[in-house]
Amino acid sequence: MWRFVGGLLMMGLRADDAHQPYGPMFEFGGGRSCIPDDFCKEFVSSLVEWVKGLADPELRARLFDVVWLRVRTRPAVEAAVEAYIESALRLEDPAHWPPCLERMERALRLSASLGRGGTALKDRVLSELDSMLKRHRGTDPLFLTVRLINLLLEFKHGDAQEYASYALTAA
Repeated sequence: MWRFVGGLLMMGLRADDAHQPYGPMFEFGGGRSCIPDDFCKEFVSSLVEWVKGLADPELRARLFDVVWLRVRTRPAVEAAVEAYIESALRLEDPAHWPPCLERMERALRLSASLGRGGTALKDRVLSELDSMLKRHRGTDPLFLTVRLINLLLEFKHGDAQEYASYALTAA
């Protein structure tokens, strides 16, 4: 179990890649760290009940995401999205925003992967992104506002004029 968790944590999140969101964190010689395809479907699916009991949203999100990537069960994707949101909100920091935004973006792309059947879940993620943007209103010290606006507009959500005013403040 510890080897599995260690391998899971050695995957690099690439939230902007909907098809291969996890790659090796490092490559060396002819080897690399883990990717989701390295984990047996049967083993991963046997962990679902254990994963539900995990307190840490970051670990829960990754595990449910791997269950989704390997087994494709709707409860796994729903649980992964909720855990990614929880993790992102814990990590929210306008000065050190990339980890937060990566989790929100992964939650959004996961929910969108469900198509029309995931509309409510996708709307929940978009609402959280919109709330985050409104909390900062362009006053963040780096590029969080811009990245939030880009994601929201990519998914055709929200008021572009309102977002333009936040972008102006950020500029």
